Amino acid sequence: MGQLAFKLLEFKKLADDAYFVVGKWQLTRTIGNLDGHFSIFLRRINGEWKIVADHSS
Repeated sequence: MGQLAFKLLEFKKLADDAYFVVGKWQLTRTIGNLDGHFSIFLRRINGEWKIVADHSS
């Protein structure tokens, strides 16, 4: 399908176990490239970091 790359723009610590992250994504393809932005909400649950909410556009 292509090669997916991410550029992280902002990390915001909300609590010791929670972060809000904003970034850009780019999909490089032979038939034309695509790109956009994303935001994710991360929580540490039972010692492991998990994405609990995300949005891409």
